[in-house]
Amino acid sequence: MKAKKSPLVFEGFVVQELQFSVISPTEGDLVVIEEPEITMDFEILTNDDIGQDRFLIPMQMQINMGKKQVPGYALEVTALGTFSIETSKKIPISHRTELQIYSSTNIMISSLRGYLRDLTGYGPFGAYVLPSIDMADLISQKKIASKPKPKKRRKKLK
Repeated sequence: MKAKKSPLVFEGFVVQELQFSVISPTEGDLVVIEEPEITMDFEILTNDDIGQDRFLIPMQMQINMGKKQVPGYALEVTALGTFSIETSKKIPISHRTELQIYSSTNIMISSLRGYLRDLTGYGPFGAYVLPSIDMADLISQKKIASKPKPKKRRKKLK
């Protein structure tokens, strides 16, 4: 099969902030490998100043940063991805939206996966490989979180 080039262009990836620590098992603990809690958030930012067909995705990821930390790595990272969509061909709005939401977010997660694997590779627990993320669930959660909350009605004072 011949691979067709996507109109989505991944222009760059930079890590803007990083916190990294090792959570050692306490003496007497049974060392049981547990999956750490992973939380993440992201946005899709567009602005005429950066170009009509360009957009940014800031993404924050926390691994093992919750109240119940397990032995291993505790990581918090903020990264920024820069993307554009080629305009040489007309792209239906539904396909453009799919590229912006699903494809670019997946590229950011993959970039963070590689970065974290390399970063932790020389650590005492070996390389941390971010597990596969359920993209449909992540996008669904983001849509719910992004909905404006209804304003509370105030009672008039008499």
